[in-house]
Amino acid sequence: MSLTIANLVESSNTIALLSTSDDEVEILSTIPSAVSSRRYAILKRIERLAELMGRGTKVTTFADCPEWPYNKDSRLLAVATRAFEDTFKAKPHVEVSHSSLELGLFNKKIPGIDMISIGPEAFDVHTTRERLNHTTVEPIWRLLKEILRNLRD
Repeated sequence: MSLTIANLVESSNTIALLSTSDDEVEILSTIPSAVSSRRYAILKRIERLAELMGRGTKVTTFADCPEWPYNKDSRLLAVATRAFEDTFKAKPHVEVSHSSLELGLFNKKIPGIDMISIGPEAFDVHTTRERLNHTTVEPIWRLLKEILRNLRD
């Protein structure tokens, strides 16, 4: 859990795939984290556990999802919040997440970049049941246009 933001998961280990055969168990997981050092600490624990298991147990890494830390002073977040309020006459639901993926890669390549993530309503993401609430696409498009208009000011 985050030490700076109440009730925020800072790091986790998500099992994406578990498969078995007669003599093997394979577990594919991702370790999203808002803090790189925590992600590597979790990976080290998994590697130690594999060593304790013995019998050829191994850990292989293949991707790194750099962190994307929350910026409480984000100008873009302030502009987006105001655009949401102007467009929908309501307060937005702002959520901080420990996920990084593409935005973490942008953050790594362009240090200091100010960014937020917005999008339509999606369900069962990254599963075979993933789906999108198509009625939320148009409002997000309107919001995006309003954010871009406000950024020019």
